[in-house]
Amino acid sequence: MLVDFSDASSLRTLPSLLKELSSFSGYSFDSIAGFGRSVSYSITVDFPKSSICHAKEIGRWLVEKIADSQQLNEDVPPLNAVYIGYMKRLNGGWRYKGDINDHRKIAQCAASVYFAMMKGEWGKNDDDYPSFLFSTLYLQARVFNNRFVTYQQYTNDYNGGAHGYYTVRLISFDHVHNQEIDYKYLFKPESEKELLNILLVEAKKTHQYSEWYPQITDGVVDMDEDGNPTGGYSFPRPGLSDEGLVFSFQPYDISCFAAGTFHFTIPYWRVRHLLTSRGKWCVGFDR
Repeated sequence: MLVDFSDASSLRTLPSLLKELSSFSGYSFDSIAGFGRSVSYSITVDFPKSSICHAKEIGRWLVEKIADSQQLNEDVPPLNAVYIGYMKRLNGGWRYKGDINDHRKIAQCAASVYFAMMKGEWGKNDDDYPSFLFSTLYLQARVFNNRFVTYQQYTNDYNGGAHGYYTVRLISFDHVHNQEIDYKYLFKPESEKELLNILLVEAKKTHQYSEWYPQITDGVVDMDEDGNPTGGYSFPRPGLSDEGLVFSFQPYDISCFAAGTFHFTIPYWRVRHLLTSRGKWCVGFDR
């Protein structure tokens, strides 16, 4: 199954992605730098209401996602002293340490880091900046149950050239065990080859596969500089919907930029034998 997150008719194949989650509330923040030309940062995040189960754990995870969007695992120029009080050094990067319910302060810190990074990259001279420079982060709550929460993450960055670059993917979090859901969380070791074959079977059922001839194998199998398989695999981070496992390929991953993003959904029963014990628990095979 191929899902286009921007197409309502396509989304109806995954009803869980159309649900309005009353237990989450959206928060938006737009900021323009006091230097340069047309330099901005925009963030919109659905934060969990304090009444829901494990709201604190989900909130902390969301702050990590905001921090990841600003590459805070890397060093950044000195921040404004006002925001330093709400940040701390951790593993060579910065992390927010303030109140996770203070959404405006979180967004302000993220914007401060973004502008500090831009200033460090482009210099202090306003004339060095491109005419347009912006970054957008949108985290929308899509699925929430008593085991995991899934967000649709959209990013868009532009710093010159013919067009910017965007990504759209589902990201999931086990709020019971306070653990982000990634490939190792879900799948047993040495399952990559069989999983790739299952993904190809599901992908070839879609009309878009024939239209764009996406090279999924080339996008997943690791190659050396001579184009030979190394024996390793690099799957996109899987996202969980109510209907199945979603693998998202971004522009250029398996096709041209104009083809956009590809989101292939695999029913959980197809990969049950490949799941770890925690993976089976998470998607409900222990019931």
